[in-house]
Amino acid sequence: MLSELQRVLVQALRTPDPRGWLQAYVLQPDCTLSATERTMVAALPDDGLRLTRLIVRKLRMQRLLQADGDANRLCTQEPARFAKQFAAYDAAVPLQSIFPSDEAKAFRSWLAAARARGEIE
Repeated sequence: MLSELQRVLVQALRTPDPRGWLQAYVLQPDCTLSATERTMVAALPDDGLRLTRLIVRKLRMQRLLQADGDANRLCTQEPARFAKQFAAYDAAVPLQSIFPSDEAKAFRSWLAAARARGEIE
């Protein structure tokens, strides 16, 4: 039960509008949350969801910058370009990494594929 709620919350926190995503999700016929969990989700404060989303993204970026020297240099030298790349990566690649080296590996893999498709400079 708790793991399903966690999965749903993580999915919501990956979207630009966690509250809107959660509201739409609980209305879907295939929603896997219990009535109690739906009530809990409805009671979550909007500010808390937005702040949690920001913290999750910040921690993810910190893991990446700690382990990937190229990303760190780009962030320092061309912050707007890095921000664009990171936002696209964060939207495309689900949260999976706990360790900085794993986050860096996932980012480099995504970046190479995005460049090959012509999506990122």
